[in-house]
Amino acid sequence: MKINLLDKSVSDKIAAGEVIERPVSIVKELVENSIDAGAKSIVVEIKKGGHDYIRVTDNGIGIEKPEIEKAFVRHATSKIISESDLENLITLGFRGEALASISAVTRMEVVSKTSEEKTGIKLNIHAGDIISKSQVGCPDGTTMIIRDLFYNTPARLKFMKSESSDTSQITTFMSNIAVGFPEISFRYVVNGKIVFTTDGNGKLRDAISQVYNHSDFMNLIEIRDEIPGLKIRGFISRPSINRNSRKLQIYLVNGRVIESKIIDTAIEEGYRERLFEGRFPIVFLLLELDPKAIDVNIHPNKKVIKFDDEKRVKQFIAERIHSAITTSESVPRPISENTLTEKLSDSQRSESNDSDNKAEEINDSRDDYFVDIYAKSGENSTKQMSLASILREESIARKNLYENVEKEQHEENEGKLSHFDMDRKDDMPWEDIRPIGVVFATYILATDDVYFYIIDQHAAHERIYYEKFVTSYLEEGYSGATSQLLAVGIVIDLTPQEETLIENKMRILQTLGFEIENFGPGSVIIRGVPDFMNMEEAEIFARNVIEDTDENADIRNQIAIDKLITKSCKSAVKANDYLTDEEVACLLNTLSNCKNPYSCPHGRPTIIKFSKYEMERMFKRA
Repeated sequence: MKINLLDKSVSDKIAAGEVIERPVSIVKELVENSIDAGAKSIVVEIKKGGHDYIRVTDNGIGIEKPEIEKAFVRHATSKIISESDLENLITLGFRGEALASISAVTRMEVVSKTSEEKTGIKLNIHAGDIISKSQVGCPDGTTMIIRDLFYNTPARLKFMKSESSDTSQITTFMSNIAVGFPEISFRYVVNGKIVFTTDGNGKLRDAISQVYNHSDFMNLIEIRDEIPGLKIRGFISRPSINRNSRKLQIYLVNGRVIESKIIDTAIEEGYRERLFEGRFPIVFLLLELDPKAIDVNIHPNKKVIKFDDEKRVKQFIAERIHSAITTSESVPRPISENTLTEKLSDSQRSESNDSDNKAEEINDSRDDYFVDIYAKSGENSTKQMSLASILREESIARKNLYENVEKEQHEENEGKLSHFDMDRKDDMPWEDIRPIGVVFATYILATDDVYFYIIDQHAAHERIYYEKFVTSYLEEGYSGATSQLLAVGIVIDLTPQEETLIENKMRILQTLGFEIENFGPGSVIIRGVPDFMNMEEAEIFARNVIEDTDENADIRNQIAIDKLITKSCKSAVKANDYLTDEEVACLLNTLSNCKNPYSCPHGRPTIIKFSKYEMERMFKRA
């Protein structure tokens, strides 16, 4: 067998294929180089989806004349020197592959000048070869112009996406990077038309509004916090503003736009109980970590990074998001003061209808939720026990519980239904809210001196019951849940991989109330199941726990939450159940003492509010 050394032109094209997937790859590499060069102003222009023309101009430090040719040699970089530098990366680029790869499959023009030089330098490079080099007059910084992508690789050119698809990809990247660096002024131009311009004033909110000129982005909730080695800032939407995909969930870690399942999960946990399944909030998160705490060198295009302590990062993000949205600021407002006269687009109507349909599906699928309160005769007027007295007892018990919870209990339950444990930050004037009536035997009307409120009586009571059950679960379930013994045990066979983790999995199951033990080589037997599961549910759940090969996973929360949500739903007062004035007052008082009074466990709002100004606008009085 003969071993051949590939010609440089061949090897360059192969390497370019790994780095340059689509035109957006070029824009990404050039813009990140501009940021690394300290630019305070960056202009990006594309034509025909970047297939024919890409220009990136910055006012960064520029490239010195003697160094400019070296910049296009593979693995030549100014950003790292030794292997140890990889552990302390503070730049977005570092491999020294981008410029060589781009120049190998395009016609490229480069103009650059440093502040110390009187004139700049201009290079023309075609397919990796320098065609011309000359001195030119130009401002400080660097301009790179890319023409005819893949002109010398017909196979790659054949499989290029459409111009509109590539324009969309580039626009998404430019939007993300402009938001991620609010201290840099960006101008983005497509086919001669300015798409957006940011002023670079360093204010994240301004950058978001300048890139996304849409009413949904005008009133986002700010997040800002830090713990040792980890800092977060960003903006998130109220639960009532959401989408059907993650496209508007944008994360930057140390300035790098990334995709992260860890952050996806953290956001889901932060919004748990506030959104319907399949709906996603708008999220802009900028994280700063010690460079040693992440690995950015695990993906060819640096889209994915690895956190050293994934659990800490996930918990930090989830708690900050949950804390931000568990305030009256996140209470749905039926009409925004900024958009009262604007019409809903078809897509907005569609999304609204989707949410309504899901709410109806939940309501339609419910059983008789009031079995425990109403007499079995079915007569609503003959109640076994006054709802007012039930709520009053619950309110007193909950208030006493909250007052007596010590710090040690929070530490003991940390990571266990943590959304319930977190303190509520609230500025809602609950003591001033006065009920004034009920409409359709479903919606409680109330007011204070500033707002008019509508409360869904079923959603509110569902939230009350849910927190009652969670409290009981935290006090009893984790300290040793009660079990129901089985007449015939359930034997589960284990794979070799499952067997290596089974001791930890058994501990998790035992804390939930499973009676489980080893049953000979390669199997375990379940002799008892939690009293809040039937046998079929318990077997499925136990198998899921055992089959999960993530040894750090603690999936006690979700099964408990699902069960408690169902239980609270079935116990709560329904729509069309008539409440007395005393019962309405007790319901509001008890709701005000909940940890999260603003949504039911399914994510539906319990309360919405109108300001006087909003109502006057609707009646054309203002």
